[in-house]
Amino acid sequence: MVRLFVISLLLSVSAAFGQTKDYKSKIKLINGSEFHVVIKENYPGKYVKIILPGNKEAFIKYTSILSIKHKEFSYFSKHVQAKGFYIEGSTILLFGKATEQNGSRIGIALGVSANYQLNSYISVGVGAEPTALLITNENFLMPLYGRFKYTILERKVSPVLLINAGWSFALTNKENEFNTTYYDGGWYAKPSVGIQISKFTFSLGYQLQKITTTVDRNTWWGSNGITVEERIMKNISLSGSLRF
Repeated sequence: MVRLFVISLLLSVSAAFGQTKDYKSKIKLINGSEFHVVIKENYPGKYVKIILPGNKEAFIKYTSILSIKHKEFSYFSKHVQAKGFYIEGSTILLFGKATEQNGSRIGIALGVSANYQLNSYISVGVGAEPTALLITNENFLMPLYGRFKYTILERKVSPVLLINAGWSFALTNKENEFNTTYYDGGWYAKPSVGIQISKFTFSLGYQLQKITTTVDRNTWWGSNGITVEERIMKNISLSGSLRF
């Protein structure tokens, strides 16, 4: 009797160790729900079959799934951006080194652009970015540009590449008892990289702006000569944008 009990016990322990423990996968749904379940079957793009407590089976359609983390695979639902027109507004801070007085240049700009989403990755548009330069190089500029935006991933959080290029108009002249300064704008370009989080985009860019400065020196007997200088202003750009 004792011998029979020991044999039965050994067989039970052996069977227990011989069983494979089911791996629980993490599933997030689009509605915000999150849970850990055993995935028994996976039909990519269609549904997954899961095992619930009590050994019950259930099915979850891929259209309801945001992500799956499994020991053998991972899945993230695509964030498809619909084709069509949209408006994007932005606030930009500019930082650069001024040529005059070897000082710093700081600026602020408010931009708006009208865009067309070609597919989930690419959009193109046109925009304006009125800019006020402060400290040392005080000026007011009006860049008008064409715009290209490339979203690298079909996800709500994705790296992005942006390129603005066009022409900028200088709208400020200065005059004092010593001279009169005239400004003319020129070509404008700003490549940027950043991250898109749903309708928000945060980016870091490098702004190049051609500007021509004409100085007419004044004396009590009249003009004392005209000096013309062409230069490229270079600014670091920090931008936050919202899509409407």
